[in-house]
Amino acid sequence: MEFNGSDNDSKPNHSTPNQPHHFPLSTDHNGFTHITEIILSSARIPLTSFIPPMLAQLSHHEKQRWLTVVCSKQYRNMTLKWLQDAYINNKQVLFLTASNESSIKDLTLQALTLGKSHTVVSWLPELDETTLAALDIAAQEGNCHVINIRQR
Repeated sequence: MEFNGSDNDSKPNHSTPNQPHHFPLSTDHNGFTHITEIILSSARIPLTSFIPPMLAQLSHHEKQRWLTVVCSKQYRNMTLKWLQDAYINNKQVLFLTASNESSIKDLTLQALTLGKSHTVVSWLPELDETTLAALDIAAQEGNCHVINIRQR
């Protein structure tokens, strides 16, 4: 954490080059700093209490680039309902529905690489090191972040 300027300026500056200021640097995945995973318990927990507000916050984050949500047909209706219930900024969200699991990965990688999104949210199963590396490289190329949500 850095502090800028005078003694009167006590606001921390969390931003670093090529890293959005709202995501702290993390090396939890062997140095993959552009990836956040949310791992949900298989038990029924009230997901509506934290995922929709997170998506809403992200939809209002940056006006020049998209919040992109990539999900399968299986999660499409639920995710759309979350987005509607969370009062997201519809003008800032790009919603992509994949036909199968492998196309979720492909769409996520494409969205990351293009650099038109500040954050790409995906629903991929457990990520192996190869997939993590591919996601991190794509996110670096697009100067964005990926949040993967999966169930245990």
